[in-house]
Amino acid sequence: MLCANGGTVSINQVGSVELRIVNEVTGRQETRILSDVYYVPDAPTNLLSQDYMQTELNYFVKMSADQSVCFLTKKGTRLKLVKVNRLYRIWSVRDQVREQAVVYSAIVTPKKSVPLAVWHKRFAHARATTIVDMGKQKVVRGLQISTSGAEAAPTCLPCMHGKKVRMTYPERRQHAQRPLQHLQVDVCSVNEPRLDGCTSFLLVIDEFSRYKWLFLLRQKSEAKNHIAALVNRLHVKYRERNWRVEEIHSDQGGEFDNNDILDFCAEEGIELTTTNAYPPPQENGIVERANGIVLPKIRALLHMTNLPDLLWGEAALHVVYTLNVTATRVFDGLTPHEKLLGDSPDVSCLRTWGSLCYYHIASGARSMKKKLSSRMGTAIWWVIPQRLMAIRF
Repeated sequence: MLCANGGTVSINQVGSVELRIVNEVTGRQETRILSDVYYVPDAPTNLLSQDYMQTELNYFVKMSADQSVCFLTKKGTRLKLVKVNRLYRIWSVRDQVREQAVVYSAIVTPKKSVPLAVWHKRFAHARATTIVDMGKQKVVRGLQISTSGAEAAPTCLPCMHGKKVRMTYPERRQHAQRPLQHLQVDVCSVNEPRLDGCTSFLLVIDEFSRYKWLFLLRQKSEAKNHIAALVNRLHVKYRERNWRVEEIHSDQGGEFDNNDILDFCAEEGIELTTTNAYPPPQENGIVERANGIVLPKIRALLHMTNLPDLLWGEAALHVVYTLNVTATRVFDGLTPHEKLLGDSPDVSCLRTWGSLCYYHIASGARSMKKKLSSRMGTAIWWVIPQRLMAIRF
């Protein structure tokens, strides 16, 4: 312990002291227990910390006008300390203050060091390094650790059961270096039948450009046919550029893990990779994040137009079309369309999905006998990507 004169003394024990005092509020002799008292055999006198009395025991300090008397007060208690030889001495019962009173009256508690593993449990499984730092920095009293480092703490099984988290998922070892090299696919169920019976959709993403293709499915088993048709179409369309699909990545859904898709990939020289049995989203991250974008946009379009939910398929096709012509931060503001094809997309014909539009009725569709029949019809407008501008009324 550091003394006021700059010297140090050793603390042998820590305990509690029973002190007989005179309470000026009641005028009677009373007993007070002081806790966390340091037993220092070499100390010339017993010292009472004013800061301890104020912060730990909630006493208030008051001084007399000439500062010869100090009072420690709180509700129901008033202790008097008189200044003698430059020290304020507490007014105590004389016959109880014997020589070496601290030793005789202390309820002595050995200053024992406790293993770090025990402190770890006492602090409700706090980090071992935190407990060690607390002991070194003296932010609390009475924290005596029998080991100097957190490495001495044994493995805590309750912590492993209660706090175990999945480690950071490593990034893909090799990203796609050219368009169509890696495709990621996933099927998302909507569970809202369309008029044609479709209840889910297949989303295909080119890892290199983030370009997306969406196909509506009546049954999930149809996914393999759409994948095969898309791959064949892409191979034919980009044959001159020598772009071929080298890898298709999916989860372990039955629509992908079957002999038909395996045979097709084997014939085309495509590697089919899958996630683990219970995969985190990061294993199929690009397409999983895309699903998290497509579905909210579908809901937003249906809510905006108040159209029935059975039109979710048309909304999904429009969402994917707009995503392909929308700038993305992944490519510093380029669109997936430009990243894949090399030219900026033309959006001059883009209109609000679900808006009311008017179309001309061809002469062949009008009754020749009714010369005054209307030549205009009304419809709901949307875009079907890769096919044509379509209307329904």
